Amino acid sequence: MAVQTEPSGGLTLMLDYGIFYEFVPVEDLGRDRPRRHTVADVEVGRAYAIALSTPAGLWSYLLGDTVRVTAQHPLRLEITGRTRHFVNAFGENVIVEEVEQALVEACRRTDAHVVEFTVAPRYPSPDDARGGHDWLVEFRVPPRAPDEFVRVVDRTLMGLNGDYRTKRRGDVGMHPPRLVTLPAGTFYAWMGSVGRLGDQHKVPRVTNDRTLADRLLALAGIPVPAPLVLLGP
Repeated sequence: MAVQTEPSGGLTLMLDYGIFYEFVPVEDLGRDRPRRHTVADVEVGRAYAIALSTPAGLWSYLLGDTVRVTAQHPLRLEITGRTRHFVNAFGENVIVEEVEQALVEACRRTDAHVVEFTVAPRYPSPDDARGGHDWLVEFRVPPRAPDEFVRVVDRTLMGLNGDYRTKRRGDVGMHPPRLVTLPAGTFYAWMGSVGRLGDQHKVPRVTNDRTLADRLLALAGIPVPAPLVLLGP
């Protein structure tokens, strides 16, 4: 599909192999009638899922990867994650690449080191009509200022993602992220419980439901829903 033709700047899409490419905006995944763009319509910097139609018989087949277009002439792209790994519980459309960048920046600013982490939606309750995100993190070195860690995560995501920024503006659509620190070995225990030990298996960095999050909390002995830990304003 694509090859590395430059030292940096993404992979060059192969357009002369009889493959018809369609680009589906990540925010449209799961909709009954998602928008589909051809190579002529894609926008640089936007996240898409790729669908293929080929002479061999594939018809609008979703690969499962998400990509970001880095150039148009020639068309280049970079792989940013998987279509299953995103959170869009409130219209925020946050993808793996964005949460990873937010985590890296928060660790850099607070001298933290992370073993594993995952992000899940925190749904509204009868007492609170707003939801948010839970960041479940197992630290090797905890942040020197956990409240600053959360603030950096929040601000970085707002800088990377316009939909998230809109939902967070004025705390109207979403609460700030909530940090839940897990005991050492929690993620390893989960991997073992689902038969995924080994280097070929990875922890989903972001999910659109609470299945993984609630299982991790149960393994850690933390009540579900988890207690608040340092909300970032």
